Amino acid sequence: MSNALQFDPASFAAAYVQTMPHSKQQSDFNNEKDYLKYLESRRENYFREYLRSALYANEKLQEFKFEKPSDERK
Repeated sequence: MSNALQFDPASFAAAYVQTMPHSKQQSDFNNEKDYLKYLESRRENYFREYLRSALYANEKLQEFKFEKPSDERK
């Protein structure tokens, strides 16, 4: 079994889309260019955090796999 982290772009897209109701609206900006720049920056930040979280979860899973069950630790 591989310990490599698998990444599914569709899962990120699905998670990111769910955050959109919490984003600023286009009417909050002076022009469309600023709004698009905000969206690009926001998506980049969410992507980085998504990857950090996936890496963290993968590391914890690997630690968990190698731990002995609590009744075997005695």
